Amino acid sequence: MNISNLIVISPDDTVGVVIRETAIGDTLEGSDGSKIEAATEIPKNHKIALVRISKGDRVIKYGEVIGIAMKHIEKGGWVHTHNLISEEGTS
Repeated sequence: MNISNLIVISPDDTVGVVIRETAIGDTLEGSDGSKIEAATEIPKNHKIALVRISKGDRVIKYGEVIGIAMKHIEKGGWVHTHNLISEEGTS
């Protein structure tokens, strides 16, 4: 099991940012002291779901709503344009 870094700014965040490429099963240690296991591969500097996010839920990063989940996202899953849309239509 690999340990990598994860940026989590606000206790309200539903996503964090991985700061290196992450493989399935890697344990990420958050800047807030939290730990989470990656459920999918996640590219460097991309978002990971810190909690289970349901379709239609607001996605929160750095304490701000950044978009809406277009489909269910498992805890530890990759969050990007394939499953997230911003209010402007991009993520």
